[in-house]
Amino acid sequence: MCGITGIYNFDKKKVDKALLEKMTAIIQHRGHDNQGIHITNNIGLGYRRLTIIDTKEQQQPILHTKDSNYWITFNGEIYNYKHLREDLIEKGHKFYTKTDTEVVLHAYKEYGEKCLSFLNGMFAFAILDKIKNKLFLARDRLGIKPLYYYCDEKKFIFSSELKSILEDKSIPRIVNKKAIVDYMTIQNVFGDKTFIENIKLLLPGHYIIVENNTVLIREYWDLQFNYSRNKTEKEYIDEFRQLLDRSVNMQLMSDVPLGCYLSGGIDSSTITTLAARWKARNNEKLNTFTGAFKQEGGRFDEREFAKAVAEKNNTIYHEIFPREDDLENTLMKIVWHLDEPRTPSGAFPIYFVAKEAAETIKVVLTGHGGDEILCGYPYNMPLYINKEIKDFFLLKASPFRIIKHIFKAINIVGFKRFLGYYGYTLWNEGMQRTAKISFFNTKEKKELFKKEFSEQTENYNCYEYIDFLTKKSTAKNKFDLFMYLDVKTYLPMLLLLEDKMDMANSLEGRVPILDHTIVEFAAGIPIKFKMRDMTPKYIIRKAMEKELPRKVLDHKKQGFPVPLDKWFKGKLKNYIYKILLDDRTINRGYFNRNYIKKILNQNTLGIKNRKQEIWCLLTLELWHRLYIDEDKGLLGKVNE
Repeated sequence: MCGITGIYNFDKKKVDKALLEKMTAIIQHRGHDNQGIHITNNIGLGYRRLTIIDTKEQQQPILHTKDSNYWITFNGEIYNYKHLREDLIEKGHKFYTKTDTEVVLHAYKEYGEKCLSFLNGMFAFAILDKIKNKLFLARDRLGIKPLYYYCDEKKFIFSSELKSILEDKSIPRIVNKKAIVDYMTIQNVFGDKTFIENIKLLLPGHYIIVENNTVLIREYWDLQFNYSRNKTEKEYIDEFRQLLDRSVNMQLMSDVPLGCYLSGGIDSSTITTLAARWKARNNEKLNTFTGAFKQEGGRFDEREFAKAVAEKNNTIYHEIFPREDDLENTLMKIVWHLDEPRTPSGAFPIYFVAKEAAETIKVVLTGHGGDEILCGYPYNMPLYINKEIKDFFLLKASPFRIIKHIFKAINIVGFKRFLGYYGYTLWNEGMQRTAKISFFNTKEKKELFKKEFSEQTENYNCYEYIDFLTKKSTAKNKFDLFMYLDVKTYLPMLLLLEDKMDMANSLEGRVPILDHTIVEFAAGIPIKFKMRDMTPKYIIRKAMEKELPRKVLDHKKQGFPVPLDKWFKGKLKNYIYKILLDDRTINRGYFNRNYIKKILNQNTLGIKNRKQEIWCLLTLELWHRLYIDEDKGLLGKVNE
């Protein structure tokens, strides 16, 4: 099952079958193979199924125990389900399918809420306990699979996607202004809030119990930093490699065609290499998918590195080339599938690569997670230099080593970018707290927001949640703290983006690096093995140095940039001016027209690159037209 829905009526009224069917139908893209609902008086469950495991059971209803006391709607994969199944059989449990879904249900029956500690995988699910007339919902530790919910005095509603909950027309579509402040500041939304008031996103590593007209939310997992001082560098590298190889092998579990995204970076190249070797043991070839902006070249086209990995591993190599015209033609679809404007422009190329991949496979492995857990982001470099400066005063480091590392950092990220990160790390409040550069800083937001909107949100500090996490963390140093904040804020946003774009094309994405045992292990690795001699992700480079092409190991991190600065000056110029300066946009009461015009002109004239700020403004307005205005003309284009 890849899309779940449900309703719990507190007033004991029977669940509206038509509503539950609508909620389930609108997320059809998450699973075309099958659907179903189950209603027991005031509680109803729904699902969409994308068949991955046990393909012979395509017509199964929502799973339940043989005594019909427990029912489940489930999204995700449990990679250790076969081992759990054997243990549960020894305890007397009987199964009538071979699915991981049924294993989760019996694990709950056996262990209750503690069943979550036994699950290795990605998941969002809801279990109906008929004996207690209770719902138990949970989301995986890292937030790979989404789970939205709404609650008032009459009902509790949940779904894999926000749009599904809004099928209940009694729910007011009130925009959450705090979410707008978050998005304009950091291109993300912090905590459990969404862009709709009273619809929330269950935080990763949390579960919900709905029983006796009460809703209880608890955390069952958190990232802890516990170092083992007795391990050598080789021991850390060997154990990391073993854990990663094991995770890739487990996540190759599938009864349908499977492949890998391959960007040419360290992480995706590593996953591809390990996956291809496991597949080769069965005389099978791995499909790999690489996206690039071929016409733009340079940093927008990393096929050279992806091809090197594909050729070395003898994969079936596919290339996808999104174009400028594609963005305008599909942007409305992308915004609709995202549910909320909380993601960067990378949503666009990911959507197109997923669309192409879905023509060949049903499951794709990705390289997400390496940057967040292994010091892969550039902001770690000034942190590392600051540490060495402190060591110098403690007579633990030489000035020559500091100078060498400064030059190495400049060579990796460029002089201007290095100075920017170093300066922001020292002086910028947002950078100090989140390790992410603000899109609109405090001064700019005063010019951007209308006076009334600023007054309405003046008592809201979007960094309060970061401060809460900082106090909650067991981080031993700034490197650990930024890892913790990334895992709790930035990573869940990237995973939401990946899930929405993959599922828009009925494709299941998996993330082997984010096996929770690997994340926990990484949290215990000393910084000297994560970043050594100013080398990001040192441990994964050492673990794979004999298996990856040299050019990939030495390649500078680039991500998947989109040439928006050029496109927003070209064919898309008139489009964005028309949308962002439209009375309909300005009359929402958020933004000053003159400042938006200033931003657009700065970008068009090349005075300042404002592509990300424009992306924020554009996606926010298009979201309003789809989700708040319910513009029938635009919704029609989404469904074309």
